[in-house]
Amino acid sequence: MIKPVTIILLGTSLIFFILYLLNIIEWHLVVVCFLTAGITLINAFFAYFLFKKSLGKSNKDFLIYNLGGMLGRMMFLLLVVFIVIKFLNIDEYAFIFLFFIFYFTSLIFEINYFRIKARR
Repeated sequence: MIKPVTIILLGTSLIFFILYLLNIIEWHLVVVCFLTAGITLINAFFAYFLFKKSLGKSNKDFLIYNLGGMLGRMMFLLLVVFIVIKFLNIDEYAFIFLFFIFYFTSLIFEINYFRIKARR
């Protein structure tokens, strides 16, 4: 799960950086892309860690790790998004747009990974 998410996020960030070098986009969009990619990658690492920790545990512990982890990750993301929008001088619309694209891409890989591991 982590490898495809990392490849997509860093690949997209690299494309943004190349577009900046070619003077197609401005630097603030590259900063927004790296920032959202970093936040989403941290979220994916937490999801992967909590899922690995919950494997082989009882059903109660599995639900606590995964559903409780999901609640904790959502609170973390809400807090980080609020802090970034409130205190950093960035383009809010670009940040929110890229964040949702990266988040939902990461979520697709996360669900697919969990589905495959649950079958085994």
